[in-house]
Order: sequence, then C-alpha cells, then structure tokens
Amino acid sequence: MGNLLTPLGFNMLLQEGVHVYLQQPKVRGRPNSRFLTATVRGVQQANRAVEVNEMWRVRQKELELNDRLKEDQI
Repeated sequence: MGNLLTPLGFNMLLQEGVHVYLQQPKVRGRPNSRFLTATVRGVQQANRAVEVNEMWRVRQKELELNDRLKEDQI
C-alpha cells in the first residue's frame, strides 16, 4: 500500500528529507491480537453488508420481473 503522508510523516519529511521514506521500515514485534481480531471482524461486517445489499438488489429485480410477467398475462 505504501507510506501515507500523515501530518507526522509530513513533519518527518520536512525534518529528515525524502531519504527517510526510502529506508527499510523498522521491524516490529507480533501484531496486537485485538487489533487483528477487530480488523477481521470489520472486514467480515463490510463483506456481509455488501452481500445483503446484493441480495436485496436481486430481490428487487425479481419483483420487477414478476410484475412485468403479470402485466403481460393481463
């Protein structure tokens, strides 16, 4: 994804120069398990919302098709 230029990053850029962004990132310890759990839950919730919206869209199309078929039968 690359480095995002946050206000802190912008200040670092002004102080240290562009070479800071070209350096290898510092290796961190294990990621926080609560952060990872929350991230996964957030992604699952977003995916579920997309699926529900798609299902409602399909249902709406089905109802429209049924209405058209009923009109054609009359």
